[in-house]
Amino acid sequence: MATVILQKKNSPGTLLVDDSVADDHSTVTIDQAKMKELDLFNGDTVLLRGKKRKTSVAVVYSDESVALSRIQMTKVVRSNLR
Repeated sequence: MATVILQKKNSPGTLLVDDSVADDHSTVTIDQAKMKELDLFNGDTVLLRGKKRKTSVAVVYSDESVALSRIQMTKVVRSNLR
């Protein structure tokens, strides 16, 4: 029972943000393996939620240059999420 409390929560949808190289403010980019884990396809619409519970909608695409636990988005999308 005590070891259950010490285990870290499993949250596969929590990603760290990197700056995007694309200028499109409606898209985000993640790794293909992470897309498969989250059951997403190229061109799917995703709902993003920031730390302060602000939400934004974006289209997701895969890119092999993105790290597994990272997501790339533009500064405009980040400011919408705060």
